[in-house]
Amino acid sequence: MSVNPTVVFRKPGNVVIEEREIPDPRAGELLLENIFSMMSTGTEITILSGEYPSGSAWSRIGNYPYTPGYNGVAKVVKAGDTGNLTWVGKTVVGHSPHCRYSVQSVEMIQQVPDDVLLEEACFYTLAPIALNAIRRADVHLGEAVVIYGMGVIGHLTALFCRLCGASPVIAVDTSSYRLDLLPEDSLLFGINPLKSDVRKAVEEWTCGRMADVVVEASGVASLIPTELEVMKDQGRFVIVSSPREKIQFDFHDMCCWPSFTLIGAHSSSHPQTETLHTPWSKKRHGELLFSLLVAKQLDLKHMITHYVSYRDAPTMYHKLLSKSYDYLGILICWDEIKT
Repeated sequence: MSVNPTVVFRKPGNVVIEEREIPDPRAGELLLENIFSMMSTGTEITILSGEYPSGSAWSRIGNYPYTPGYNGVAKVVKAGDTGNLTWVGKTVVGHSPHCRYSVQSVEMIQQVPDDVLLEEACFYTLAPIALNAIRRADVHLGEAVVIYGMGVIGHLTALFCRLCGASPVIAVDTSSYRLDLLPEDSLLFGINPLKSDVRKAVEEWTCGRMADVVVEASGVASLIPTELEVMKDQGRFVIVSSPREKIQFDFHDMCCWPSFTLIGAHSSSHPQTETLHTPWSKKRHGELLFSLLVAKQLDLKHMITHYVSYRDAPTMYHKLLSKSYDYLGILICWDEIKT
């Protein structure tokens, strides 16, 4: 009998829990039993919606039935070969889908330090996305950064920007709920564009210089022209989100004339391997996250806003599809006791 509950998108808007067989690890692989897996309110919801242009990158990866999930904390319960038996019993992070059991390559996992909370370890896959965007933007001490979209990636970007000395950091979102989750910091400001004029606020907080860097983390492509208005001439505009719609863009007036630099920061732009000249791989960024958590230089507990049993995952996905923004970090619980 199948004993591996798995979240599956059968078609746009349709989410179910399927009972599947427990996979068997081969040499170089480990069988993981998930404790928590974190929902993606960006990539996963875009694929679930099915609302993206035909022929786009979205249409290539959003094939149904689709098994979502790429971020979880798990126990190693079996090794595919004797050379990896030392992993059994350890708590690790990996790129497992939303299911109770998954097989992962040894190269794709990392052991969770004893001093790191499992809930915070769930950000292991998402934190490198924000860190990669900051590195590609080359954010410096004292530079003003405006971030549009306070989902998990936007929120993490704001925290890391402050850690690297950006000031001020201005977080923009239409959800007051998400803005209220930002930590108290005299150089981190939250602003709701439905209640205040963002351009005027940025001008005031930067003494008229405007933003050195603007980060697009909202996923709403139609906002980009407005976002460019708060950036100084020769500023850097970074797209870390994955907007699903297309827009008209005047490259002369909106890029060439102010001499903006447009920077794509998809997670795939991480170097595949760590070298002396390109050291910041996904794994290295994950190690940095853990070191910051252990040293208490970073606190992510406030970002976990909801815990849901895997049985209730379909209901939560439908809530997210309804455009409700009163959520941030959502953990699916696979341990029966915790649910």
